[in-house]
Amino acid sequence: MKNSPVISIIIPTFNRATLISESLDSIINQSFKDWECIIVDDHSTDETVKVIEMYLALDKRFKLFKRPNSKIKGANSCRNFGREMSSGKYIHWFDSDDIAHPKYLELSYELIKKGDYDFCRFSRSVFWGSFHYNFAEIPNKMEERKVSSRDIEALLKNKLVFNTCNVLWKKTSLKDEFFNENIVYADEWEYYSRLLSRKLKGISVNVELFFGRKHPASTTYEFAQNDSIRKASKIKAVKLVINNLRNTNLLSPSLNKFFIRLGFQLQDYEIIQETLTANGSRKIQKLKYKLGYTFYPIIKPFFKLKAKVKNG
Repeated sequence: MKNSPVISIIIPTFNRATLISESLDSIINQSFKDWECIIVDDHSTDETVKVIEMYLALDKRFKLFKRPNSKIKGANSCRNFGREMSSGKYIHWFDSDDIAHPKYLELSYELIKKGDYDFCRFSRSVFWGSFHYNFAEIPNKMEERKVSSRDIEALLKNKLVFNTCNVLWKKTSLKDEFFNENIVYADEWEYYSRLLSRKLKGISVNVELFFGRKHPASTTYEFAQNDSIRKASKIKAVKLVINNLRNTNLLSPSLNKFFIRLGFQLQDYEIIQETLTANGSRKIQKLKYKLGYTFYPIIKPFFKLKAKVKNG
């Protein structure tokens, strides 16, 4: 498409009137200028749209859409719709309460182009309350590492953290893979592991370029407070990941143990059952875990005591 921007920034938003200005300001302040910012409003009931309209008048690179009524409510639905409306060669998903380093687009674009990668991942930190805006200088020499499907275990175990907003993607590399619109927590964990399993190759730099705002309305905070909807979403995401790993032959013995532990932690025996089925476990092994799961609430205090004694 003629005159298409290089990068499409996609922002889903809902009732962020008091926060979205800081996010949009951090986009305006980017050193890399060839972008469009597609904002998809999820039918906000506060002044969010009025705030966004001020930015539309200020800069034509901002574009506002309302989620079509035909699409399910939720951030993932808005992200997918925003991608459909985008015209850039690269995609970056941005949350409406986060803040970006002024050089995040410039640096990630340079890196992804340099190696013709499918994606560029960078570091992200979190903050509560007011943001300090004391951005660090970008070092001349950065710690870089290539990322591929071999790193899917590190991604799933959060040893190589992939957040929604800390990755720039080549649009053509995404193909027909979209966010799952039926999960509201662990959605990027499921989606990005699915993408990585498709043998995409990327570059990761240990440079802090994104800052996620934490507050009581954030999904991570709600999950930590044992919100039932977020927990159910996590369980669903885990099952989707197990099924994908089985289909792509990436379910390693180490990941088998990881998912079984998750089944115990999330108190969902189906996770354990699906993991055992996926790795071809015998009936006797399934029975052993069934008994272990049944009696886990009784023996759990003993495991905690044992760990406490071991750690001194």
